[in-house]
Amino acid sequence: MEVPGDHVSFTAKHKGWIVAKKMEIDETAEDIDVARLLISIRETFENKIYEYLGNDIDIEVIDTMVDEIVPSGRLNEDKIASILATLKGGAVTRKLSEIADTKEKKNIAKAILVEKALTKMKLAELTPKMIDKYVEKR
Repeated sequence: MEVPGDHVSFTAKHKGWIVAKKMEIDETAEDIDVARLLISIRETFENKIYEYLGNDIDIEVIDTMVDEIVPSGRLNEDKIASILATLKGGAVTRKLSEIADTKEKKNIAKAILVEKALTKMKLAELTPKMIDKYVEKR
């Protein structure tokens, strides 16, 4: 059996979900190529995390909250600040208490809410496509 050299490998198989992403890293591979693959892996499992947590936490309620808190379209700094203040506010905490019966569950629900809000505000989105465009231009 050959011992693999430098590589990145991610495989998952659970229920109907199967994914395999691999990369052998040789002297021609650049760090940015590895970063792109890692971002691709993150995208692959990000939505699965919510799917698996959805058995315990009502993700649909959180999605509705995000839609109520974060408007569509371009956001200016004042609107972003207002959204962030809302995420920290008591009304959000009270609403999450309706779907989370323990402090720990509420903490997870709030983290999901914040992640999804940041994504909708386009503040937390590093994608393989971004890396591709960067590599093309350099």
